[in-house]
Amino acid sequence: RSYRREGELGAAEARLQLAARLAEPYAPLYYELGQLRQARGDTAAAREDFGRARALAPTYAPPEVDVLRQLLAQEKYERALTRADSLVQEQSYWLLYFPKARALLGMGRYTEAREVLRGRCEPLNDESYALYALLADTYVGMEVWDGVRWAVQQAETLTPRRSTFVERVSDVRAV
Repeated sequence: RSYRREGELGAAEARLQLAARLAEPYAPLYYELGQLRQARGDTAAAREDFGRARALAPTYAPPEVDVLRQLLAQEKYERALTRADSLVQEQSYWLLYFPKARALLGMGRYTEAREVLRGRCEPLNDESYALYALLADTYVGMEVWDGVRWAVQQAETLTPRRSTFVERVSDVRAV
């Protein structure tokens, strides 16, 4: 992290790769490596690292994401958005963009939510049922019915991890 803060991304990546080779498989390490590779513009490698982290610990989320989830559960959308924007400045990766999109959606800022979901989340995690469920909600708010249909179809090709998103896609489909 200190190498990354100092802008020495190559040195930071080398240290993380060394740690990955020497240590037991550890999800937070792969999230860090994915985050660094995303910052360097290597989307394909970042995606692999994030996938490796999810495979090692499907329920793991960095502490920052847990804070954002708590704010969203309390419907404190403004605070969640402010916090997400602040965190994204330091560590730009998809697990922070998803709560940002949820906050924007909660505030009725549908176009911005769609831009975050399609531009930041989908390129790194297009196998997320939750992503397409949220996109379906976003398109409903925008009244873009072809988009709703497309998002629901995308979600239906994937395996959901949380029942709340399955229920929401069912509700959207019914409407």
